Amino acid sequence: RAEGWAEGRGPGSSSRYRPGLRTLGGGGEMLLGSKPKFVAPPRSAARPHSAEHRHHKYGVRCGRSHHAHKGQRTLQLEEAGSRKATQLYLCVSSRGVSVRSGFTSSSPVVGEIGDGQLVRGYEAVKDKHGSLILELDSGKWVMIHKGDPSRPLLRCATEVDTYYRSVVDFDVAMRGNFVCKRPQKWISKRDTVHAVLTCRDGDGCLQARLSNGKWACVSSESTTFLREVVPGPFDYVCVSEGANLRREFELDSPIVSRLTPSQILVGKWNCIDDDGCMHTITEDGHWASVTTRQGEVLRLAHTTDDEYICVNSEPVTLRRSFAVSSLPVGHVKPSQVVRAKLTCQNENGTLRMMLEGGQWTSASSGVRTFMRPVKRVDCLYICVCPKGVSVRGSVADTSPVVAELRQDQVVHAVMSCVTAKAALRVQMDNGKWVTVHDGDPAKPMMRLMEAVDEHYWCANENGAVVQRGFSTTSTKEKKLSWGEIVRVKYSCLDEDGDVRLCLDDGMWVSAEEGLLQKVGHANRHYVCVAPKGVKLRSCMGEVGSDNAGELRLGQVVHAMLELPGKDGSSYVRLDNKLWATVHNGDPAKAVLRPAKAGQQHYVCVYPKGAYVYRDFPMNSPIMGEIQYGQKVLGVCECVNHNCDTRVKLSNGKWVSLGEAHDSRVFFKACDAEAEAAAAAAASAAGGAGAGAAS
Repeated sequence: RAEGWAEGRGPGSSSRYRPGLRTLGGGGEMLLGSKPKFVAPPRSAARPHSAEHRHHKYGVRCGRSHHAHKGQRTLQLEEAGSRKATQLYLCVSSRGVSVRSGFTSSSPVVGEIGDGQLVRGYEAVKDKHGSLILELDSGKWVMIHKGDPSRPLLRCATEVDTYYRSVVDFDVAMRGNFVCKRPQKWISKRDTVHAVLTCRDGDGCLQARLSNGKWACVSSESTTFLREVVPGPFDYVCVSEGANLRREFELDSPIVSRLTPSQILVGKWNCIDDDGCMHTITEDGHWASVTTRQGEVLRLAHTTDDEYICVNSEPVTLRRSFAVSSLPVGHVKPSQVVRAKLTCQNENGTLRMMLEGGQWTSASSGVRTFMRPVKRVDCLYICVCPKGVSVRGSVADTSPVVAELRQDQVVHAVMSCVTAKAALRVQMDNGKWVTVHDGDPAKPMMRLMEAVDEHYWCANENGAVVQRGFSTTSTKEKKLSWGEIVRVKYSCLDEDGDVRLCLDDGMWVSAEEGLLQKVGHANRHYVCVAPKGVKLRSCMGEVGSDNAGELRLGQVVHAMLELPGKDGSSYVRLDNKLWATVHNGDPAKAVLRPAKAGQQHYVCVYPKGAYVYRDFPMNSPIMGEIQYGQKVLGVCECVNHNCDTRVKLSNGKWVSLGEAHDSRVFFKACDAEAEAAAAAAASAAGGAGAGAAS
């Protein structure tokens, strides 16, 4: 400790130290020299200068290290609330430990730490009686021991997240608390437990608190009861001739079976013995050595289900086992795609790969690459290189060029592969390969496209320019006017991140800043609710379009497209490609209301009956009355501005299903066919019963 102070280091504290200075806590200053002197802290951080406080400042911290340097230096300490707790302590007293507001034993008791409770504190100090006192992170004080370190009230503990497994021939006891000697449960030789806390007792034994709250002894000075294990799973390939599966952890335990070279083994837990050798336990509880003093027995492998393509100019040999010197059983041809199940690197750095058929081959060896992973894709690419892109017969760099892609040509990719030089190549649906980029994605020769089948409309008053090619510098062909609708088949991002749209005629247009917007597909019916009807026009909007007809009050039409207007209005294009206004900016005053078309039977459930109206509005003339229990056939439903549901009958008249303001219900939907079938069945059953009685 004296060396630490002399070197300017404070043991167990995060504060900054200078030679000859010692931190005391509490926000004060300590002048170190021949006689300690206390300097009051600032008003905001000052503590009461009681006798016990002064005694703590003077009597505890004075030591021989104070005189390591001549002269006097000062050190402004951090406030206690800003310091970080440096140690975790466990209460091991069955009676608990009192928590006091001050350093001395005469300070008021403000709480208690129960048996097994954890607290965090700063560096502990001794009082004049030899007791070791700890300042908690809450600013309170607690006693670690009363002058006898062999009988502590608090012990240092460590939070862990460790698994242990019993490796002794007898059961290991689990106790209720740290000091209890009576076992409550037992850990058998094949059991694995999870520890969350470790602490050493007075005998030097390492005790662990388990996740179930019990305590168990991990090790003593001479015996290890529980060994740390690491959870798997781990895939291994046997690379040694004399590998065995044992019944227990010990090397001299009975042999269950022998492992053959290239045999695959899955380990559930890994454990290291006293010699530093690693062992693994399988799902059935048997042990195998991963490493021994003589060398490696099992080599770590990685499971996979990826596809690989042969990028070598010559066929790659398939072998029977993991060893490179094993017997050949076949070949992988250039550009052939195979599926790998396991990969493992041998002692020479060669990456070996086991295929789904059980054969082994080399994926790479040193600087040479034989197999590269591929990925199945289903996407479109467009050539954006002005000089075009070469098409090759295979993915290899040395494969011959068989064709050329022109600028703006679109291809369909079915497979992608990243070469050893980080170049991205894709295989087209005709089996040929083309390069997307040469290792720099920011400089692509092919750009990824998205196939769309949507309608867009020109939302810019000044129109939108249509160009011949994908590039924004290509030739201008025409200009779209405001409200004009076009069909888009492809979309793609250019080098600036703007969306380019390819029209059905092959031309391109930019959609940045809302120049073109997607058309809303209405695909629903509308009812004309305007008393004077609605004009039909040849194009969207009121200006520049001619009258092409009129919708009558109560007429039901079907629309496929719905577009917003300049001033918040809304328009729909009917099936006959004519346009109609839905509203002029106020949806509450719509002249066309959405409707639900379809035949449905209704039955009158209002005792006084219901009126039949000539038109959609509630103030239209009454044409008749439907009696209670009478059934009608409706062909269309529509909600009016009062939230009342109006139904158009098969004869063209209108009725109300109910009134929303007083919750009255006039009609309810019914299944007339089912009721008729049930009535017929009942009539038939009644006739059969009468015949039998006769």
